[in-house]
Amino acid sequence: MRAGRLDRRISIEQSTPSTDAMGEPVDGWAELAAVWAEVRFQTGREVMAGGGEQAEADVMFFIRYRSDVTTDMRIAYAGDTYDIIRPPREIGRQAGLEILARAPVA
Repeated sequence: MRAGRLDRRISIEQSTPSTDAMGEPVDGWAELAAVWAEVRFQTGREVMAGGGEQAEADVMFFIRYRSDVTTDMRIAYAGDTYDIIRPPREIGRQAGLEILARAPVA
């Protein structure tokens, strides 16, 4: 893993359930960590959802190794959020992580 390629700042977020003023459960997100990453956009595609055609893109993020990243988390990058869609893959002997994420279809 080459440090010079980790040139984008991303935020790894985890779900933090809470309640609103009326006591109703509300899903929220809190930053677990802000890390440097290499970002590679994968092949985009168009899908049919809600009666219309919408774009969807997979993105591969490469970061330094962390043991606490799971598929229950998401990544915030450049104003967009990406759901982690498979368990992160270890690169080398805990040198880094390869994280495949997808922008949710709105």
